[in-house]
Amino acid sequence: MTGLFVGWITILGDKLVLRMATKNDHRVLSEGYSFHRLAEARLRIVTNRPLNEYPDDPQELEKLARRMGFASGAEFHQALSEHARNVREAFERLAT
Repeated sequence: MTGLFVGWITILGDKLVLRMATKNDHRVLSEGYSFHRLAEARLRIVTNRPLNEYPDDPQELEKLARRMGFASGAEFHQALSEHARNVREAFERLAT
């Protein structure tokens, strides 16, 4: 695990203990972070260079999707959108 990940887990765990975050928010944020980190690592393999943006090119997106275990770029994009939406909603709950 990276230091950033450990830091987030610690912060989320502290908020959970203080009842500022629900177990579900903790799970959603942890899973969202893990998903994006895995996608970033696979993207580096596909492109052979460090990147932090998902490809616009459909062929590159398909390659990334397959490396992530998805059947298609569309399926990957749907999972990505779902994680982003869930993370945004969890952060909004924590910020209020």
